[in-house]
Amino acid sequence: CVICPVPETLQHTFMYCTNAELFWAQLRAELRIDLYPTWYSMKFLDTPEKQQSRCYELLTLIGLHAIWNSRTDHTLVRERGKSAWRHFLEGFHYTSSIIKETSFEETEHWERFKTFLKL
Repeated sequence: CVICPVPETLQHTFMYCTNAELFWAQLRAELRIDLYPTWYSMKFLDTPEKQQSRCYELLTLIGLHAIWNSRTDHTLVRERGKSAWRHFLEGFHYTSSIIKETSFEETEHWERFKTFLKL
């Protein structure tokens, strides 16, 4: 792993790397949710049956993409590399623009997340 002194695996990258652990903790704190993705739920985008399960699936997907982009920034030592959280906010904003134009079933939950993020 380019961040931790351990062998790199996908499971480590998305769940156990310091970068990932900090990201998931910040996501839970900022959005005030109880989202603890498992390796299975990450691989298959399968979240527990909750009222806002589609929102949780989207948050997990955006989170995975953010962690990967942040890791890539570290690996390539990009000058303007971004944290996973910054990548997440960009992905969340982009996804929000798409949701706005569609008939997304869980709009009220998504809008609540936008409020928490002050977007």
